[in-house]
Amino acid sequence: MKMNFSSFISEADRTGCNTLLRDLQRNRPRNTKIAINLRLSKAKYSCQEGFILSGVKIRTCRAGRWKEKKDPKCSGALY
Repeated sequence: MKMNFSSFISEADRTGCNTLLRDLQRNRPRNTKIAINLRLSKAKYSCQEGFILSGVKIRTCRAGRWKEKKDPKCSGALY
């Protein structure tokens, strides 16, 4: 029997994460590119050219909060 793990996530949890992810996309940190996956409740971070990412590349939302505590940042020019 194949299990569908998305059924274990409550509608309130999914809504909280969708709001968090959409807010992140609208208010991106400086010099940062973010790809959002609402279905998986994940945000993938990368930096604009000339900047270096510090922190995790992929953050996961659970129950309307980030699983990873520290915000990834893009800083410092490579040149």
